[in-house]
Amino acid sequence: MNCSLSRYRCVLIGAESLLIECGDILLRQGHTIAAVVTSAEKIIAWAEEHGIRRLDAQGDYATALREESFDYLFSITH
Repeated sequence: MNCSLSRYRCVLIGAESLLIECGDILLRQGHTIAAVVTSAEKIIAWAEEHGIRRLDAQGDYATALREESFDYLFSITH
C-alpha cells in the first residue's frame, strides 16, 4: 500500500447506503472514483448524478476492472 498518494483513483463495490456516504467523503477530499460496482438502484442513481461509471454487480465486472486504472478497490458494507 502506497500511503504517500495524496489523491488516488479508486473503485467502490457495495449495495448499501454506506457506499454513498463513503463515496461522498472521497469525492470531497479530491479523490477520483473510477467506477462503482453495484446492482442497487439508489447507488446507481448516485453514481449517475456524479458521472461515475457503474458496473453491474451481477455481470462480469472483473473483466471490466482489468481494463480500468485505479489505486485502490474498496468493498464497502455494513
